[in-house]
Amino acid sequence: MENKSETSANNKQVLTTSQAPTQSLKRESESAPKDLSTNKNAKSLFVATAFTTATGEGEPLSLRTKMSLADYRSMFRKQLENAQSAVPNNELSTEPDVQQTTTESAGKKIQTISITQPQTPALVNPAAVKAKVDQVVAKEVDGQDGEKFLQIPIKEIHFVINGKQSNASKLKQFLANGESNLFKIMGNAINVVPAKQFSGKVAPVKLSVTTVNGDRHTVDYVTTILKPAINHSADHQKDQVVFRAGNTDVSLKKANVQQVFFAKDGSNTTIINVTANGQTVGEAQIDPATGEINLVQLSGYTGQLDEITVLIYLNDNQVVKCSYQPVFKD
Repeated sequence: MENKSETSANNKQVLTTSQAPTQSLKRESESAPKDLSTNKNAKSLFVATAFTTATGEGEPLSLRTKMSLADYRSMFRKQLENAQSAVPNNELSTEPDVQQTTTESAGKKIQTISITQPQTPALVNPAAVKAKVDQVVAKEVDGQDGEKFLQIPIKEIHFVINGKQSNASKLKQFLANGESNLFKIMGNAINVVPAKQFSGKVAPVKLSVTTVNGDRHTVDYVTTILKPAINHSADHQKDQVVFRAGNTDVSLKKANVQQVFFAKDGSNTTIINVTANGQTVGEAQIDPATGEINLVQLSGYTGQLDEITVLIYLNDNQVVKCSYQPVFKD
């Protein structure tokens, strides 16, 4: 059964989480460090841009932080030391549990004493913690504004529904017009099946994510759905292939486009005859790198031309089709 989620709009195309260590008895545990992002007073330290192509296939998610690698390791160390299985001091006892029972047999009383020695909690192993901290996976990358980021890959994703982690792999988000965007968890990525006419930023979806290092965070997931489109110039002689996100145009470079071509008889081409009712009336040329289209009029025909198919190749080997109907003006 698919879960329904109604959320409000959000202008940030990021995953966000807050992180702050808490104090508890240090014990060693094989379980994942506790999710510390529920501290509402903590500052948001992590963000992760999420990009969904026009095909709806999302790229693997990663957390980003402006923390240095040393600071991230320090935070991770504190999480390991404050592992989920830690218990308060007043709940620990090293005193043995002694129970005595008395029975009678052949007129004789027999006393039985049972002694149970509680398991002593293992204190944190500094060497084991250090080894895990030294092996964290994190990559320093340069942001578009020139700032450096630390990027940590995500290995596991769960939806959070009504404040609780869910095992559901699909979630529907209903729009004001009654249509819905469908989110699908696919390993460490999220694919989106957008509503038919939808493009732009989706409203945030709450996720619980675990990084490849084992630290867990509760985050808001927001992505942008892109749809291919053609911008017509005023004179209709230089048109442009773009991606549209709501009312905003996104350049091919920002949309991770590799090349664009016209489709002709099952092949790719940069030059194609343009026709009107099947008769050749001109020529169209497309720049594979920029998506700019030049129209050349070879006859006196003016008006709408027959439809052309544009193929858009993305960096992840996905292909998006776009219908293009050029016009020759007077």
